Amino acid sequence: MKAWWNGLQSRERQLILVASVIVLVFAVYTFAWAPLQKQTKRLTRQVETQQQQLAAMQQMAAKIKLLGKFGKGTSRKTTTSSLTALVYQTGQKTLRGAQLKRVEEGQKRSVRVWVEKVAFDDMLIWLEKLQKTHGVSVDSFVAERQSEPGRVNARLTLKAS
Repeated sequence: MKAWWNGLQSRERQLILVASVIVLVFAVYTFAWAPLQKQTKRLTRQVETQQQQLAAMQQMAAKIKLLGKFGKGTSRKTTTSSLTALVYQTGQKTLRGAQLKRVEEGQKRSVRVWVEKVAFDDMLIWLEKLQKTHGVSVDSFVAERQSEPGRVNARLTLKAS
């Protein structure tokens, strides 16, 4: 290799050195810099999306807390099995276009409910009705925003008072 290099004219050596630098810069850009930039842009968009989801969830939490203040004075007693039936009956009437995926009995007079593709406003109306008329309160609530505006998938635990 050294003999080959020494056999080249100085102008050829300069040309090879310049070409090597250009290839090196191109390789660094193509295999390091460009993928890092692409990843940074993707992560920035992901953070922005998650910040928007957080803000939406915080608004939902505030609405749910507000709903929690209604119906505190109710004293109706509801058994777990009748609570399950109550959730099915009222859910089917109030949650238009939603799918009550599963309702299962929990501990201490509670039920866990999975609802898909529900209008968030309908969900709040339903929870308010349950609380005001039947004394059922929300023990836990998790919602995931869907691609369709105003729709969520929700997992919640309802507790009879």
